[in-house]
Amino acid sequence: MYKAKEYLIHGLLLVLTLITTTLAGGEWVYGRSVIGEGDSFLTWEYFLKSMAFSIPFVGILLIHELGHFFYIDVS
Repeated sequence: MYKAKEYLIHGLLLVLTLITTTLAGGEWVYGRSVIGEGDSFLTWEYFLKSMAFSIPFVGILLIHELGHFFYIDVS
């Protein structure tokens, strides 16, 4: 179906999406950012806590995209 290089690209994009949504969750939920200073800096502790935001978000996104993949025209 796909070549090994395409699987690598898909996996890389999934990891990048997970990382960026975790960073967004850290900023949105905890008010901490990787570009912040002092108390507003996103530490590893808050990065891991932010996965409670990103994992469900990526799960919803995955289900949505699978809907495009398995679309059946019923007309």
